[in-house]
Amino acid sequence: MKNNNKGFSYVELILVLAIMSLMIAMIGLSYGLVTRNNVTKAAAKMESLFNTARITSLSKGSEAGALNFRAENGIIYYGIGKYDADPDHNEVEWVKFAQSPVYVTLSNSGGNVDLGTSVVTFKYNPSSGAFKACPYSSLILSNGRTSSTLVLYSNTGKCEVK
Repeated sequence: MKNNNKGFSYVELILVLAIMSLMIAMIGLSYGLVTRNNVTKAAAKMESLFNTARITSLSKGSEAGALNFRAENGIIYYGIGKYDADPDHNEVEWVKFAQSPVYVTLSNSGGNVDLGTSVVTFKYNPSSGAFKACPYSSLILSNGRTSSTLVLYSNTGKCEVK
């Protein structure tokens, strides 16, 4: 008599389930690392933008080194230079800030404000490099799961990622 078993044994089934659960766990962990990395990269890029704008302001004047941010349809854009609401007088070339969605919240002693569709401009004093009347003490970058904070020091014009 011929024994023709066409199913899986319990050992084979348990082994396959164990391998699949390990793979799912690894995918979940790597996804968390990737999303955290995107926010960290965006914060480092924003810190670099502030430093570039400060140096430009010190060398070319306050208007040339103005750092501008705006959001449109969930995408953040930045530009360095004089911003004017009149498109004919606007010297800012808008550049996309981040590839993945990153949300910016502006923070001060009065509370937090999300970066809306209006333009937020940071200007520097060309003689000292300090911020000119900066109402914000920090910027919070987030993707909904993780966040990074960029602290602004108004008396020196410097910033750092915390």
